[in-house]
Amino acid sequence: MKLSIKSICEQIARILKREKKMLIIDNEVQVALKEELITDSNEQESQSHQEHIVSTGGHSIHESGKDENGVEVSSEFIRKQTSIETETDIILGVSLRGQSHIESNVGCQDYHLYEPIGSGWDILIVSDGAGSAKFAERGSKANCTIAMKLLSEMIRQNGWCEKDTLPSELEWYIEFSAICQRIKVIYQNKVKELNDGTVETDFNSTLLVCVRTPYGILAGHIGDGRMGYLSQNEEWHSLMMPHKGEEANQTLFLQNSWNVPCVPALKVSGVSVPETRIVNEVPKVLVLISDGCERSSWECSIWNDIAGKYLDINLPHPGFMNPLVESIRNELSNRFQLFADIIDRGTKACKMERDDKTMLIAIKSLE
Repeated sequence: MKLSIKSICEQIARILKREKKMLIIDNEVQVALKEELITDSNEQESQSHQEHIVSTGGHSIHESGKDENGVEVSSEFIRKQTSIETETDIILGVSLRGQSHIESNVGCQDYHLYEPIGSGWDILIVSDGAGSAKFAERGSKANCTIAMKLLSEMIRQNGWCEKDTLPSELEWYIEFSAICQRIKVIYQNKVKELNDGTVETDFNSTLLVCVRTPYGILAGHIGDGRMGYLSQNEEWHSLMMPHKGEEANQTLFLQNSWNVPCVPALKVSGVSVPETRIVNEVPKVLVLISDGCERSSWECSIWNDIAGKYLDINLPHPGFMNPLVESIRNELSNRFQLFADIIDRGTKACKMERDDKTMLIAIKSLE
């Protein structure tokens, strides 16, 4: 097929326009990452205050304070909270400091973000910093912040919100992989700029992403944690298989060398890196968690008599999730407080969990 000079010029103009936008977004994410790589006075003050809490032995979800963005929160142990209610949705998120981190005076290394991007599309992101990483706390926030900027810009530039269908599975995989690789490059460039002995893996953290649309769900991840949804026929389903190593608590992180070309392509525990999925159904409930919430809210260690061992069913636990959703819908005065209380100590498993805990949940209002 022959192209006219006019058509070729139009294509070149579109490419140049997109490149110009990408330069702008690159500058924005570079600034965002720089903010995460530098400890400011506010963070130091927050850490000092947390030391006082630890010394008194207190741990109550009802204490008041501010998160690291200066937003009023209901507990000194909450790093990040999200509470949004519209006519059609209830969005709740909490990133809670784990008991082990409270005792060792280490900040919460989980983070999450939620952002509506228009036309019924919104993005939910969760990241869990590696306990062994020097700057895990900053890495998890940087992952969320930069991924949100790149994802929203990619969706807008591709015009997905204006279409009445979802992208193909191949298109979504290519775009999500490109975003993950772009984030890695940003880390690499910033580490070189710092030139102080810091390495990329000092910021090791996972990345879980869900894009909720009027036509279904786009999901992608690197690392562990869980994502799932409640279907229109009231059945819970998983949206990912976590990347887990042979040893307990071993996983893959965004900052690792997963993108080095190899044949066959890299898989961790039989799962592609990154892993992406598309669901052509609008969920009643969408939920993302860090692995600190697994024992309470997910069927991931169920004894099987035939196999003679515990199996990872990898499904949201109806015995936890259904009462949680019902309680949130029925609560009218302070939904976030109820939600945070349940995640913190609503069950025996919640109380006993020593790791940081993050849950980000989007619930469709009952009609």
